[in-house]
Amino acid sequence: MESLGNNIKPGSLNPINASRIIPISIKLQAIEYAEKNGNHKAAIAYNVNRSTIIYWRNHKNEYNNVDNPEKRITLHNGKSPLFPDIENKLYEFFEFNRKLGNCITTGSLVHQFLVLCPDRKNDKLDTIYHLIYRFMKRHYLTIRTSTHIGQALPEESYDRMMLYLRTIIRLRRDNKINEPYLMLNADETPIFLNMPSNKTIEKIGKKTITINTQGQEKLRISCLLTISGDGSKLPPFVIFKGEKDGKIIKELNKNNHVINKNIFIGMNKNSWTTIEIINDWIKSIIIPYARNKCNNKKILLIWDRAKTHLNEDTKKLLEENSIIQVFIPPGMTRILQPLDVSINKPFKDLLKDMYIQACINAKKHIEKVKREIIINWIVDAWNNKNNINENIIKNSFLITGISNNEDGSEDYLFEGYEKLNESVIENDLDLDIEDKDSNDDDIE
Repeated sequence: MESLGNNIKPGSLNPINASRIIPISIKLQAIEYAEKNGNHKAAIAYNVNRSTIIYWRNHKNEYNNVDNPEKRITLHNGKSPLFPDIENKLYEFFEFNRKLGNCITTGSLVHQFLVLCPDRKNDKLDTIYHLIYRFMKRHYLTIRTSTHIGQALPEESYDRMMLYLRTIIRLRRDNKINEPYLMLNADETPIFLNMPSNKTIEKIGKKTITINTQGQEKLRISCLLTISGDGSKLPPFVIFKGEKDGKIIKELNKNNHVINKNIFIGMNKNSWTTIEIINDWIKSIIIPYARNKCNNKKILLIWDRAKTHLNEDTKKLLEENSIIQVFIPPGMTRILQPLDVSINKPFKDLLKDMYIQACINAKKHIEKVKREIIINWIVDAWNNKNNINENIIKNSFLITGISNNEDGSEDYLFEGYEKLNESVIENDLDLDIEDKDSNDDDIE
């Protein structure tokens, strides 16, 4: 067959096999091409029948109204609903509960359907489930595995959130903390020495699926991560189990060139963060950052209310170096802490990938993960510029409401902005940032 005009070969404009459902975006491209070059040429270029092109053109308006044109969906998902009004209410029930984060099952949809349509209670259960499956198909709903388990926030939490954000704005103005690099977020996160995935590719029909480990699933270390609003990553601080000046730390310092350059090491009897560890981290990483990059300007350090952050020694050490610590309200770090929102998960995913690849490369049962190996993994994961880059870090400070412009022009970037506005309107709260009653409990 001869090629078309503009050097377009037959079927070259359609990357999707014609036997599969074609995305709406491709259909719209084909419609536009047909309007310029005719149905026959469009059919050749997109490797479909001419009647298909005509059908698409007749349904152009419906395709344009689809929310996500990249989805491979069709306009007709079976017969029209038997109970259109009931289905509309059922869909409202679904949307309302998913916005609240509630789990919706086919069983809960069946129950709600019977609440809305009690005269169908005597129908066979299979018939009702069939109606629900048809409803799900018409509204492009499917059963999904959860990717995140979150704790529901009480309504008063949004009032607390507003006061916390107002505190940050006031502190930034009072202390002339205008540049993003003057805003830090720190968090301790556990790292397990064995990080096997709970999924693997296996033959269909096999009943027993085994994933071997090194028996270190419950052994863990702690890692202190720190980022700044300008997208910078400060060196991680890793806590191992052992004596502070013992044999282990001496061997690590001798054999691993990245220590004290790209990573710092702490030791204690249970590999947890303690007051001593926190103060070592401040002296090793935070104070040098404040002196070298910030020229001793005042800095905001935003972190959670862990007991190790609340002691007087830490407070004094930070005050002496012009560092103002602001505590995130309890239970709200997953919304207000940049590291929790955007960084910790990709960081741990990278570590898990390295662990899995090390198991594969061993070509036999891998030995226990050594400290030197985990140190190199942490450095490589933290320095990764694809999964944890400058833009991701900058955005994490914006969507948590920390580094946004003070004039309010970037408030919409804050993920809780709409809910926060609802709370302000419903409770008639004062948004005046000059009000001195703003959340002083969260400042030290």
